[in-house]
Amino acid sequence: MATNKRKHAFWLTPEAKAMVEENAHADNCGSQSEFVEKAIRFYDGYLHTDRASAFLPRVLLDVLEGSLGVFCGRMGKLLFNLAVEHSITNHLMAEDADLNAEAYRKLRGYSVREVTETQGSFSFRDALRLHRQR
Repeated sequence: MATNKRKHAFWLTPEAKAMVEENAHADNCGSQSEFVEKAIRFYDGYLHTDRASAFLPRVLLDVLEGSLGVFCGRMGKLLFNLAVEHSITNHLMAEDADLNAEAYRKLRGYSVREVTETQGSFSFRDALRLHRQR
């Protein structure tokens, strides 16, 4: 904490004063003033979440950043692999499809609406069932 401190008078309820006395010792603070200053800095950080490191321990931030970094890397690799498999499927189907540009455009529009309406939960099984009903 800073060394250029000044004395200030604050009114506290007896319950708040008891919390300061009890928790200052539990937090290994050298004084009640140190505890109050730490509490103010924590609450200020809480109010200004863009400065999350003011109230989250640095080690917690490092763990979260590391975990999210690993997760993002893994998701990126999985999405790349999925895109490669999708590309292969597209090429295989394009070689065998007898589809003109107009029919493709209609199919694409239908597919976009379908994915939007089902929020992406439309599977190949659903498509197969739909086409066999026609």
